[in-house]
Amino acid sequence: MLNASKWEKLIHTSLIYLKKFQFKFGCSRQYADKLVLNKIHGFQNDFWCKQHHWYTEYSIEKYYIFIYTIPYLSNTLKLTLDTKRCSKEKYSNVFNKVKNVSLYDDVINNECEYYFSNIQTLELLMTKGNKNFIDMHYLNRIVNLSNLKHLNISEYGNMLTSSLLVETLKQSSKLTWLTINPKDLMLLLNNDELCIYLNRMIRKLDILKYDYPLFNNRNEMNRFCEVFVNIEQLVCYMMESMDVVFLLNQLKQLSMVNIYLSSVNDREYFMNLLEEESHKLNSIYCIEGMDTKAPKLFMWIGRN
Repeated sequence: MLNASKWEKLIHTSLIYLKKFQFKFGCSRQYADKLVLNKIHGFQNDFWCKQHHWYTEYSIEKYYIFIYTIPYLSNTLKLTLDTKRCSKEKYSNVFNKVKNVSLYDDVINNECEYYFSNIQTLELLMTKGNKNFIDMHYLNRIVNLSNLKHLNISEYGNMLTSSLLVETLKQSSKLTWLTINPKDLMLLLNNDELCIYLNRMIRKLDILKYDYPLFNNRNEMNRFCEVFVNIEQLVCYMMESMDVVFLLNQLKQLSMVNIYLSSVNDREYFMNLLEEESHKLNSIYCIEGMDTKAPKLFMWIGRN
């Protein structure tokens, strides 16, 4: 793929009416970087830039080198500290088509040369051993949050303080979907201002880490239901199967739940209770792996 002269010949001989050409080619760094870069520079001569106006830049990562046309054609991109962007010119709007971005915390600094103007999903990832907080100023230099719909902080850890998360929500007026792990969620619910925004904005909640209990006591469960009373879709893990019924009755806007259960001890009683609730809520449900250690409950609710 990284043979510009062969592409030129193919276009001259067989694709003479080609007007638009977008690509992303990659090569392993097991080969000498100098050899690969010489091939990449073949895509930046007059044939590509002046004759056809097909502009490219390239990125160097830990194990790979990629060259891609501008604008970047994929809607997904993950940035690590090893990612280095290389370009002859400072093109604008390179990543306008990117909708889903994953950022490691150590990338969010004043040296990052990427900007994403139209993202809808942002995933924040923690680099092992990094204990620094994310700086909101630098995050704003990398991403525009105004179109964000889904925030994934399931590796939240020490990366964001609750006050910075409040600021993130304030700037993300279209945000309705949050992915988080249960331990961090319950800690965040101690911040009253944050809870106001979560209550107003979040309609879909994915609570990852399916081997960790969502609630340790009834007080935590009550607080959860108070904050997320408006959610419509819920994915989580629950240790006590009977707590499922409590949630179904408290969260009256729910239309879909996907709950990973701890093993069900009294299966007959639970199934009878679930059937009763299903009839009351005008819902349909199915359970996968009822005889396993981690059955999965799927329920679609159409309340009367």
